[in-house]
Amino acid sequence: MDKIVKTYIGEIKSVDEKNYTVEAVVSDETVDRYQEVIKIDAWKGGLSEYKKHGVLLSSHNYGKLTNQIGVAEKIRVEDGKLVAKFKYFVNAGNEEADWGFYLAKQGFAAYSVGFLPKPGGVESAAWDDEDVKAGKKPSRVYNAVELLEVSQVTVPANPSALQKSIDMYEKVENEDLVVKEYLHKLYDNSLSEKKDVEEIIEDIKEDLESEVKDIEDILEEDKKKPKGGCKEYTEEEEKMILEAIESMKKEVLERIEKIELVFEKLETENLDLEKQIEEDLKKEEELALQKAQEDAEVTAKEEESYIVKILSDMNDELAKRISVQS
Repeated sequence: MDKIVKTYIGEIKSVDEKNYTVEAVVSDETVDRYQEVIKIDAWKGGLSEYKKHGVLLSSHNYGKLTNQIGVAEKIRVEDGKLVAKFKYFVNAGNEEADWGFYLAKQGFAAYSVGFLPKPGGVESAAWDDEDVKAGKKPSRVYNAVELLEVSQVTVPANPSALQKSIDMYEKVENEDLVVKEYLHKLYDNSLSEKKDVEEIIEDIKEDLESEVKDIEDILEEDKKKPKGGCKEYTEEEEKMILEAIESMKKEVLERIEKIELVFEKLETENLDLEKQIEEDLKKEEELALQKAQEDAEVTAKEEESYIVKILSDMNDELAKRISVQS
């Protein structure tokens, strides 16, 4: 049986930034969009081989050595979930490992398990089962599996890149809804956080302007009072107040400028990642087109071979009939 892949938006249980380790949930008994479920007990007898060589891959890629971004130091069944402790190969010259760890420690990690069902380890419901059609029970249950590998699926964690990823998943007929829903969630959260910060900046500016105006109004009213001890502030005190206002303005504006610089940096990173995603999508489209062309050529050859065989059979039959009539 071919390897089966299931994606799960991992719950990050703990992160050790010093040792570059992440403990995360990589599977549970969630029913996926195919109405399939891996029972947690199915893992109990299927981890021994993986524990001997527990690789953490990038997006199920096997083509290069750098596709391995870490190792599983531990993996266990705990509280109805499959939990793994991964050590990432950070600062070792592998950019994918660095980026994977960054996403994981931010809580933006999606993990995908690649496994083989064991003989007799799959229960399938009838295709016309009313409960299956109604989504009340899974169409397939895995009760015994062998874990082959765990991959971290690349999920970009910034608004621009997320929107492109969402657009990509919207166009794919057999998209992974788990990942797509997660992308939408991240995108909405990112926009919400950005909007919150922008609103805070505007509130700071408005509060500052309001406070300055109140003080200036007080000073203006004070100037109208007659001399001779009725004025609230002396000229020297008024000068000090105005200097304090200017100092306060300068300090607040410097803080706002720093926040805006952070946003500019994030926008630059978004554009860089967006460009990378565009390049990746272009490569995927080229590969898909190449595969479609190859499939078309194979189909054409098969059809040609089939037609040639039919013609050959017809010729043989005609030859026999002509021979008999002669």
